[in-house]
Amino acid sequence: MANQGDLLFPFIVSPTPIYADDVSSHDWYRMLLHGEGSLSLATAKERKNFLGGCILLFHPATANVIRTTAPRAFREIRFSDAFIEEIDARCWDERFLSALRTLRKPGNVVHVEMNSGGFEKADALFLEMDDEYSHGRDGFRTIVRLKIIELMVMIFRDAQAATPRRAAKKLAWELQDVIRHIQDNYAEEFSLQKLASRCGLNRTYFSRAFKNATGTPLFEYINRIRVQKACLLLKRGNLPIVEIAYSVGYNNLSFFYRYFSKIMRMTPREYRTQAQK
Repeated sequence: MANQGDLLFPFIVSPTPIYADDVSSHDWYRMLLHGEGSLSLATAKERKNFLGGCILLFHPATANVIRTTAPRAFREIRFSDAFIEEIDARCWDERFLSALRTLRKPGNVVHVEMNSGGFEKADALFLEMDDEYSHGRDGFRTIVRLKIIELMVMIFRDAQAATPRRAAKKLAWELQDVIRHIQDNYAEEFSLQKLASRCGLNRTYFSRAFKNATGTPLFEYINRIRVQKACLLLKRGNLPIVEIAYSVGYNNLSFFYRYFSKIMRMTPREYRTQAQK
């Protein structure tokens, strides 16, 4: 164990589930490399589950409970706030410092998923720090500090690269939700503003994103869905065309004829005659 004058505790590889069911809170920042299995984290703010291949960084004031299915897959290092201040005072990369200051918010936990290459490199850095600290060779504290900073920069880069991917995945899911909503409620009166709000976007960006996702502008897509539903009704029975128009969302018969003829290249009456032959 390092003495209290050190900025770092010894490197730790946990051989047993030392965190299971215990509320853990420390006076040190903790950087936890999670290699295998699933991990459940509970803090005062939230409860989350993580798969292996990630790094967690804990603020000293973050009380937490960690449970894992693979306790031997942890690697951990701890360091004091004085070390963070040391980086803050000497680093000139403002974007990195901004991310570092996020970690310094009480109760905060930073989670970064890493690709296989990044995880292997992080694992190697942890092992190199362990080797330096264990052997205590001349200059080992300097090397360990530099490797922690290298690891932090690597985590920062991975987090920056993952942000657009997460945003794109979230937007794709939200657009699918809008598409399902239109398909399930095609007879409703739709508002561009309300549909955009479902995704938390302004109307211009939503319209562009919707067209990119479907290949079709929003209201053309809605009209195509309505015309498809109208075709089914025209095939199956003898409902008056005006009733079919109203049932699929058109309150104006001339609008129905216009959009139907534009999409199907024939009038509703011609379609019915052809479909029922």
